[in-house]
Amino acid sequence: AFYAVYNLCFYYSSEIQHQYEDRHRDGAKVTVQSNDVAFAVHAFLLSLITFCQIGYYSTSRAAQHPHKVIGILMAIIVTVCLICLILVLVGEYQWLDFLYLLSYVKVTISLIKYVPQVILNYQRKSTVGWSIWNIILDFTGGVLSDLQLIGDCADFGDWSGITGNLAKFGLGFVSISFDIVFMVQHYVIYPGQHGEMLTTPLLQLPDEVEEEHVGRRYNEDELDSGLLG
Repeated sequence: AFYAVYNLCFYYSSEIQHQYEDRHRDGAKVTVQSNDVAFAVHAFLLSLITFCQIGYYSTSRAAQHPHKVIGILMAIIVTVCLICLILVLVGEYQWLDFLYLLSYVKVTISLIKYVPQVILNYQRKSTVGWSIWNIILDFTGGVLSDLQLIGDCADFGDWSGITGNLAKFGLGFVSISFDIVFMVQHYVIYPGQHGEMLTTPLLQLPDEVEEEHVGRRYNEDELDSGLLG
């Protein structure tokens, strides 16, 4: 949502475009393009649909709850954004600064969201059950996005377009970096496990966890009885 607001305002708001020109130099052109708007809105809508699916299909046995750290992080983000919004409304900052803040939040979230999958692949010593094609597409998109930004700056003769649209460059760089890590994990570190069948689920329902725990304790009690006997 933050990145969609950022791109929509940069692309359609003449006030933001004037503030951008004043901030960088007279005649500086905004490097946010129509495809950037489409990408951000498309991503927001699909994320919203996925979020609604989680709420709709979650049951008492398979409910998903965010980690406390995520809740704290979200509270900090909302608080900082509200404070910045108030400062804009009282005239301490410009709307351009608020939009830049939203874009930096997006880059930060993207930086965080890749980490759990990297850790999970490392812990399992495998990438079975996880599609590499999504990563290849993501890598391609990141490369093309940054190349477009560089091409636009070269066409405009103004390289401040990169720092003026740092979120786009940052998102592409973060995607490319993590996608390389994923591809190394998939093709180099754990290359011989692609065809293995996944026999245990990555996530277990609460009842299954309890049954496994009870079964483990039962086996341990039997073993202790046998040793003592």
